[in-house]
Amino acid sequence: MKSSLLSFIIVFSSILFVSCGTSVLYISNTLPSEMQQNINTGKSKDVAFDFVGHPKGDLLEVNAGPMWDSAFPLNNPFKGLLTELLNSKYGYIDSNSKNKVKIQITNLEPNLDKGGLSDGLYTLKMSVRVEVNRDSLDTKNFTYDIGVPLAYGFEGANAAFKSNLSKGVKDLLVKFVISIDKYLDSINL
Repeated sequence: MKSSLLSFIIVFSSILFVSCGTSVLYISNTLPSEMQQNINTGKSKDVAFDFVGHPKGDLLEVNAGPMWDSAFPLNNPFKGLLTELLNSKYGYIDSNSKNKVKIQITNLEPNLDKGGLSDGLYTLKMSVRVEVNRDSLDTKNFTYDIGVPLAYGFEGANAAFKSNLSKGVKDLLVKFVISIDKYLDSINL
């Protein structure tokens, strides 16, 4: 009883802390229309999909001083983008398909130097592993990063940073989706 009460207090305090001082940014999980139009139909008509997010990716906090305190989810928007890609490419996702695609975020490195800042940038490096299992196992690793500049010295700088961060993270995720799409094309899945 004591441990469950203590757990509740810790979780509640965490939620209260995040909701009081830190704003949670929205990251869209919809592919841009120009990308949707460029997705080639795959040879397979269905695919099984397994997504493994990163433990830090549920909610990444940007602690860059009181003006820029933000947090954003990474796992859910990325999974949504990948699901949309695979549905567009193969028709539908079927857990019983013999064509299995596993996508895992293997590394996630927000720049925590100086509280998330390095020369006026918030940087995020992410690595993803793609495994395709049909008759044999094909794998491919991708690593990309972003740098989002902090805005200083004008009213609305906080809003500008949050907008730039949200756009930068979405662009990073879309870059991975494009690379994964090209990889799946190259192995004729």
